[in-house]
Amino acid sequence: MNRSMNYTFDERQVRLILPHRVPMLLVDRVSECSLSLDSMQAIKQITVGDSMMFRSRHGHDIFPPTLVIEALAQSCGLLMKLRWLRSQGVDVAAFAGGDDTVLEAVRIPYSVLAETRARQLRLVRPGNSLRLNIQLTLERGSMARFTASAMGETGLHTELDVLLAFPEYTT
Repeated sequence: MNRSMNYTFDERQVRLILPHRVPMLLVDRVSECSLSLDSMQAIKQITVGDSMMFRSRHGHDIFPPTLVIEALAQSCGLLMKLRWLRSQGVDVAAFAGGDDTVLEAVRIPYSVLAETRARQLRLVRPGNSLRLNIQLTLERGSMARFTASAMGETGLHTELDVLLAFPEYTT
């Protein structure tokens, strides 16, 4: 992505869109989001202080692999909800610029998800910074399919396809 032509969102803006709260909010910030809202790169910092961290039988602290999948799913949900906000007439550029008032009259719906073809390639340890890369591959009505990957300093950690939909009862 061209760094000069994208949106960024800090942790406060992420919290305004996603319904998750700490410790289950697994997206720290969005470093790049294309102006067309079809791709995004979010960041998840892994620290020893993460409440979800566990110690393996070999004595290493490990971030649970299922939570890496959840972080990717939350990133996909964030991108889908940004697209939905734009379809409702919300000025996403103003929101990215810090104007939270554009969300006041909008009730953001919840989404449901399914994950397919998940592959875990490496364990995530404290000190890792995961780049959560999201690409919209298909959108039909209230359903969207994304390709997602979590990249760290050592390479690819996780990749999967995510299906998200806004059920009828949430719109």
